[in-house]
Amino acid sequence: MELRRETDNLTAQIRGRTNTIAKTFDRVCDVLEHYGYVAPDDSGRSAVTPAGQKLRRIYGEKDLLVALTLQHGAFSEVDPAELAALATALVYQAKREERGVRPRLPSVSLEVAMDIIVQQWSRLTDIEEAKRLPQTGEPELGLVWPMYKWAKGKHLQLALNGTELAAGDFVRWAKQVIDLLDQLAKVQDLPDGLRRRCIDAIGLIRRGVVAYSVVSE
Repeated sequence: MELRRETDNLTAQIRGRTNTIAKTFDRVCDVLEHYGYVAPDDSGRSAVTPAGQKLRRIYGEKDLLVALTLQHGAFSEVDPAELAALATALVYQAKREERGVRPRLPSVSLEVAMDIIVQQWSRLTDIEEAKRLPQTGEPELGLVWPMYKWAKGKHLQLALNGTELAAGDFVRWAKQVIDLLDQLAKVQDLPDGLRRRCIDAIGLIRRGVVAYSVVSE
């Protein structure tokens, strides 16, 4: 029963609900088992694997995509400023009218990392569709450049130049990026140096109006 509750909690976390019906539970378990996050135990019931334990540290609408992104090394070759920018693709939700052609990204490392994210998202949504589950939202790139500029020390007005993003909206999304990076920093058995880069990225974001907003809450 404990293993069942543990697995149920994990699947409920991924789908953002506390009471999953049996068929949905089984479909989600199929997806998790496909990726090795759960596996049958000696009694044949689903149990959370060590990889699944990492997933339990991550919360958000794209938590499974974040875990896959981590697993496939998208965060491994980016510096703290690039990491801050990359993380926006996993939390930001663009307005419909803001979506368009993928922009050129600030660095080759970010291009490579984003390719990994998009590939994992595409494969994940194919599986979710086959299992008749709600599909994970597409990675959004609209905040990559503003966050990169901000993490590089630019003034907020300059970081937002050329976008329709309001300062208050940027601050709100910045706090969500900080939250994701903080979650990643607490995952066990991270690749060498990634925890330190997550912490450094948080420091690059949490300055000026962002830091003031956090303190004033």
